[in-house]
Amino acid sequence: MFQWIEIMTERLAAFGRLIAQVLIVYMMLHIMLEIMLRVFFRTSTYSMNEFVGYALAGMVFFGLAETFYQRRHVRVNLLIVALPPLGQRILDLSCLVATGLVMSGLTYVVWLTFQRNLERGSVSPSIMAVPTWIIDLVILTGLVLFLLQLVVTIIRTAISGMKPDATPLEG
Repeated sequence: MFQWIEIMTERLAAFGRLIAQVLIVYMMLHIMLEIMLRVFFRTSTYSMNEFVGYALAGMVFFGLAETFYQRRHVRVNLLIVALPPLGQRILDLSCLVATGLVMSGLTYVVWLTFQRNLERGSVSPSIMAVPTWIIDLVILTGLVLFLLQLVVTIIRTAISGMKPDATPLEG
């Protein structure tokens, strides 16, 4: 059963990565469109700053789970490498649980903000008047994906120890 949950969580994290990749391409295309409109036609989309900012937030939060799964996040190993395997597992679990508590608190706050903005019908204070619950939902979804990956990592670490750190990418 746990292996199935682990596989599904990995697939969800990979889906989050795919969304983040699409958002990077979108940001590039929107910026290029804005440049061409300004240079050649002396006009603008009047939305580039806002939409690229939303896409950047989406890219960051949708990429969290996959980055964590691949162990490509910043991690300082000065203390952990000096410990015996049992000490490493205890420290890893302690750090993972602390991270889970902090991120759960953040997720709860974003959930409350999402609910409030949805109920009030809040929109961005710009010419585009984008409903603010949309970006809240994007951030909330990325945080939930990260928390799922974190819970799976906590269980995996408790059972078999922490997955080794990723090696630097070649090329």
